[in-house]
Amino acid sequence: MKQIKLFSLLMIPGFWGAGDIVLAKHQTAACSTADSELNLTIGCIDVGGAKYQAALEFLPKQPEGSYIWTYPGGAKKISAILNPLSNEQCGTMDKQSLIHLPCVNVAGSVMDAKLFPLTSSSWKLYSSSVMTTVDATSMLQDHVTANVTKIRIVGWDTQGNVVSSKIVRRAAAANFSVPMNWAKVELLLLTEADKQIGKIIFDPDGTDMTLTLPGAGQSAYQVMKQDIVINADLWVQGPIMMAAGLGFTNIIGINGIDTTDVPASEPAVIDAGGTWQTLSGCGDIIPAVGNYTTAVSPQMVEGLWGPPAVSYTGGMPIEFSYPVLLSTAQGTDILVTLNDGSSVLADVGASSPNSDYNERASFVVFGQFGNRLELDDPEVLYPTKIEVVEDDTPMMLVGPGGSLVSAVGMSVDAPGSPYKTLGNGPRLTGAKLTVMSTVGDGGPPGLTASTPNDGIALYGADAQYRLRVFTTGGYTPDGVTGLKPMDYDTYFRVQVKNDAGDLVALLESGKEYIIDGKPIEVVGLAELGAPGQVVEGNDCYLEDKDNQIDIVLKGDVEVMRKIVAVDVPSTEAGYKPFYNPGGPGNTPADGVTYTQGSPNHTVEVLQAIDDPMAVTYIDLRPQ
Repeated sequence: MKQIKLFSLLMIPGFWGAGDIVLAKHQTAACSTADSELNLTIGCIDVGGAKYQAALEFLPKQPEGSYIWTYPGGAKKISAILNPLSNEQCGTMDKQSLIHLPCVNVAGSVMDAKLFPLTSSSWKLYSSSVMTTVDATSMLQDHVTANVTKIRIVGWDTQGNVVSSKIVRRAAAANFSVPMNWAKVELLLLTEADKQIGKIIFDPDGTDMTLTLPGAGQSAYQVMKQDIVINADLWVQGPIMMAAGLGFTNIIGINGIDTTDVPASEPAVIDAGGTWQTLSGCGDIIPAVGNYTTAVSPQMVEGLWGPPAVSYTGGMPIEFSYPVLLSTAQGTDILVTLNDGSSVLADVGASSPNSDYNERASFVVFGQFGNRLELDDPEVLYPTKIEVVEDDTPMMLVGPGGSLVSAVGMSVDAPGSPYKTLGNGPRLTGAKLTVMSTVGDGGPPGLTASTPNDGIALYGADAQYRLRVFTTGGYTPDGVTGLKPMDYDTYFRVQVKNDAGDLVALLESGKEYIIDGKPIEVVGLAELGAPGQVVEGNDCYLEDKDNQIDIVLKGDVEVMRKIVAVDVPSTEAGYKPFYNPGGPGNTPADGVTYTQGSPNHTVEVLQAIDDPMAVTYIDLRPQ
């Protein structure tokens, strides 16, 4: 690049300070000037935080490779004292005199120009790098929660050193420039109180780039390995494995399932110990395999969980308190100890069917984890312990602020056989109340068939609060049939503690309760299927059947703060149990043993109205 000299005669006391200055970009037409011959633009100049117009005049007839501009005097003040957070990325202030110089734009390339002093009033360009102009508008708008008001933009070099760190207001971070030669850029997401709630990571690429979520053109398996966690729940204060246990056996990887001739698949499913539904109310819908059964073929598994192919395996959902960094997670991370003392690694693992970006705390593995024999049979097998072990890519979790935490060594004791151990049906392992937000609801391309299914998509402005429950397995009426938005009254009971210390149960959805003079109402369930479907009587209702269900609420915030628990009164009069995917369906086959329904149980509610206790981690680098 040609050498550039900037010669300034600004007669302002203390204008020039000592040391290097990084030129700062200001897109303010009122005070930027351009040299038409060289297509060079110089923006405003800040002095002590105030912005000045600096119309520099080009001095012709300089030696080849040199350019000099002079300032004729009479700097014009354009603005009052600036908020320092308004400074854009490619500039920092001179610490001694608070001078802020602009980026230089030569022939359309924005340069991060570092200057050093020749004299007290003459500065010479000694290094520069072409800049990458970043458009983060849609990324911030669609995938960052409203409580983020500031962004710290951090640049890293190839040696892993931080070379730049600057806080800007959220609006300024929508469009900014960084040196193209930076090895990595992190956008740290900050609240007004400077609490970091996440980060976005990318590599500068070209002179212009737009930050977008990846996934277009990738397979379902590939997109589910991306390290993208958006507004995901932190379920407890600390990284732990919350729950794990055998869900069901033998129905994952069944040969003979034919997606082109679905009814012909029934014999293979029944022979493997699965169930096959009798469907009604489907209307014009052509039922898919998933409407009839939870059993799947090896090809269906490999499409989402990846290789190796599995054959007649069981399923085990594992719930962590923090979301899983999916690029580090696979079957070989999970060691299962069985009741006979033997141990086995899982064959494959993924977060599916938890495909939404805010659902990544569930990790589902398949393998040979047990059988359906009676507990007193000498051949009975079931897990007694599940633990995370170290492999070539140790499993990591995404903790507060986007920090990464090793999951190696985390474990739980398993509850026994889901077929024969009394009371060992699916249950809730967590419940958390927040202000309704749709950020993070929705998944990658190819995995959005059941979305949008958030509270606002279903109930509009009535969706004021979200009480999300975290389940230890699929939570459906019979193992196959989808749970529906109006099913709250049949399966759940929210408990509110009034000022007198009494528990008040919210028994019905759609009914307003007055507690201590304040209203509260269960609107319905969400995080199931997308709106627009026939719901009542439709056995083909499509829902995501994952490990999260939202109880949508509206009412006064003060009574919301008094919610203390969620009951699952499965065996009480007027209620029904939940089943995991090993359940009997609506037409159980004779002689087949199916998993148990949920027992009666209660889970405490984590109050997160003021602090949502969520994390965002978006890694846009090639993986």
